[in-house]
Amino acid sequence: MTVPAEGGQAVIKYKIVNPVEGGMMSAASKEDWVGEFDCNTDGQVSFTVALNETLEDRNSILTLTCTYGEDEENVNVQVNLIQGAGYKYTLKATSFLGAYYKDTYGNNDEDTYDTWLSDEPWVDEKPADGGTYYLLTLYLDGDPVDPEHPLPVLGTYTLGEEGRTDDMTMSIDESHYVTYPVGSEKKTLYFTDGTLTVSQGEGSTLVFDAVLTDTNGDRHHVTYSGNAEYIVADSGDPEPPVDGTPILDHDVTMDGEYIAARYIYGTDDVMEVTMTVSDLHDAQGAVQYPGSWLTLDVYMPMSKEGRIEPGDYNVTENSGAAGTITVGYYQDYGGNIKVAQKSYITNYESEQTGCIGAITEGSMTVSENAGVYTVDVDFVTLEGRHITGAVSAPVTVTDVPQAISTLTSDVTLDLAGATAFAYYEGDYYYNGTTDWLIYVDPTTGEDGFQMELITESVPATDGIPSGTYKVSASMTPEAGTYVAGSIWKDEWSGSTFLEGTMYRYNIVDGVAYGFAPATSGDFNITNNGDGTYEMSFAFTDDKGYIWSGAWSGPITIE
Repeated sequence: MTVPAEGGQAVIKYKIVNPVEGGMMSAASKEDWVGEFDCNTDGQVSFTVALNETLEDRNSILTLTCTYGEDEENVNVQVNLIQGAGYKYTLKATSFLGAYYKDTYGNNDEDTYDTWLSDEPWVDEKPADGGTYYLLTLYLDGDPVDPEHPLPVLGTYTLGEEGRTDDMTMSIDESHYVTYPVGSEKKTLYFTDGTLTVSQGEGSTLVFDAVLTDTNGDRHHVTYSGNAEYIVADSGDPEPPVDGTPILDHDVTMDGEYIAARYIYGTDDVMEVTMTVSDLHDAQGAVQYPGSWLTLDVYMPMSKEGRIEPGDYNVTENSGAAGTITVGYYQDYGGNIKVAQKSYITNYESEQTGCIGAITEGSMTVSENAGVYTVDVDFVTLEGRHITGAVSAPVTVTDVPQAISTLTSDVTLDLAGATAFAYYEGDYYYNGTTDWLIYVDPTTGEDGFQMELITESVPATDGIPSGTYKVSASMTPEAGTYVAGSIWKDEWSGSTFLEGTMYRYNIVDGVAYGFAPATSGDFNITNNGDGTYEMSFAFTDDKGYIWSGAWSGPITIE
């Protein structure tokens, strides 16, 4: 007989053949983790099993005895009781870090309590090498008793549903386990089920006891007992003046010598760049009042050397092609508190008096002479204010990624025996689409690939929509596209991760030592309606090599 690691009450049912009147049932075990036998109900013996906190299966021989007749004869039956291993991950935390975010992130104004439990303290606001950290994000409906020293209420918090912030829940989206092994990549796990109990310890201490199950099906047990102080944290959102955000109410003429540009996203042909064009800064970037700076979301021809292509760039709501600028808008943070986004002007008459204006019309012309660029602007804000003038400076687009592919020739992937799974991310980009992370992993060969696919908005139960998908030209990808491959580096741990759509090969223990990003090409997928799919693709990497292939079979969706 098997029982789960969680333990609890168990029952053995039996039948006595040829019963004798007055017969008695009894049961016993030599193990102290099995007990409280109850034989008072005919046909069954109930008992309790303690939680298995070890990492090994354990067993106990249960002896059921029927004693009968004047001579008290016995009939015995032995049952081998097997209890599964307990927690794969256990942590008796010694360090606590808490942050209280008021009602900033709650869908219905619930308060948020970020609770970090770890075996190593934070060093300069960063996790320590070799440390293991659990983030348990709690939501509560109602203000804390002491707003200057907020604490979560005592009780049990249950892991919530995706995208929800219900009272007395833990966030399934934010809560996670992360460890930073010395000399290797960090490991992060999210959870599918679990509870956290917060109780009062001795004196002013709190006791945290969490039992969690991760996406691999492994169980975690983390505890902490000690002082728990939550810092009243800034949400990180911009904080315009409390009496409302001043909006630009006059025309502006610019004449300056500061231009900066930073790469945001790109494909083989187009790159998205954030440009700063300013006469508020001097040539070295120091602020000097009065003045203005323009923040522009610009699409221009891809240049690995970071060169800005001279020519005309026009503001449009359908940006994405080279030569376009994304239209600006205001993000409303409540009342008349606004923050300008994408393309806008920030104007200061003095250090104390600033205002903003979202750019909705106009153009800029870029010219170059001996490495010095001149940007002539002629923009109009949402309120009809004109921004004109010229700024000249040498500039190079920073952070342009260089070729990362390890391929030396074209390749056709060997996906024989590969299996596939996908994560349903929902409307990850908040633009009415559905984001899918798809992984086709090798079982017998060495080839595999991953991709981030953006589809129309669909529920997870519908599966991945059929279609032909092309590379997205934007950092906010639209439906019908996939995200190009890239490498992301975690500044805290120094670990690197493959993101977007990537060919992965020479895989050892899950780590790909060979890889190639998809920067262009078509991806075709057919949803057969029965959980199986057919895929084919031909991608070009950032060195011009083509990696292609086909795969069919079931995709497990989480």
